[in-house]
Amino acid sequence: MADIITKTCRAIVKRGSEKPPHGGKRPGAGRPPKAEGTSKKSDLRSIRIPNEEWDDIKTAASNMQLTASEFLRRAAREYGCIPS
Repeated sequence: MADIITKTCRAIVKRGSEKPPHGGKRPGAGRPPKAEGTSKKSDLRSIRIPNEEWDDIKTAASNMQLTASEFLRRAAREYGCIPS
C-alpha cells in the first residue's frame, strides 16, 4: 500500500499542481434530483409500508412504467384523496 502512495506522490510532484488522474467528479454521481414541484427537503414526506405491500406497489408501478412515488400519487388522485 505504501508503495502505491509513494508512486502517486512522485507522479503528482512531477506534474506539478495537476490533479491525479483518478477520483473526482463522475457522470451520474451524487444524489438523485428531487421530485418535480419540490423546492426543499421539507416538501418531501416519508411513509411506512410493510415490505410485502411495497413490493406489490413497485411491481404495479413498474407494469405501468411509473416510479412508486408517481404510482401512489396517481392512485391517491383517482381514489379522490387529493385534487387532480
